Amino acid sequence: MNKKGVFLTTFEYIKMGFYTFIIIFYFFGIYMLVNYAVNREVDIGNIASEVYASRLLYSDSCLAFNDGIRTYVGVIDAKKFDNSRIDSCFTKKDFAAKISLTYNNQKKEVFNNEDSFVINNRLCFSNKYECRAYSQKYVAVAENGATMPGIIDMSVVYHVSE
Repeated sequence: MNKKGVFLTTFEYIKMGFYTFIIIFYFFGIYMLVNYAVNREVDIGNIASEVYASRLLYSDSCLAFNDGIRTYVGVIDAKKFDNSRIDSCFTKKDFAAKISLTYNNQKKEVFNNEDSFVINNRLCFSNKYECRAYSQKYVAVAENGATMPGIIDMSVVYHVSE
């Protein structure tokens, strides 16, 4: 009887076991990567702040300067910088903001939903449903026919629903 065939069959079983281990390890790795991507938390603070800033700077109904012909993006009309304009620009009550405009050695400060901002700004770090984002942009400010450089600072507090 020839014993050579028994050795080859045993070697094939060992090889098959090794390949099975590699395939199981490969699928486990894919499972771990997909599980990590699906279960991670995404911080939307900066995104919310940027959307808020874009609305303020690009919309004629908010702060953007309009000369009657066109709207100048990124140029803030100093006459529009007041609480009533900001509150009419944003009607949702699930976020609030403090906006500071610094130009020509003066600083103006307005609020959107001021009561909510004052209360929730203190609770932001202790309450898991409240988040705060900060954004600073360099802008131009139009006042009395002149345009000058300025800085707009926005601190946004928003409610995160589950």
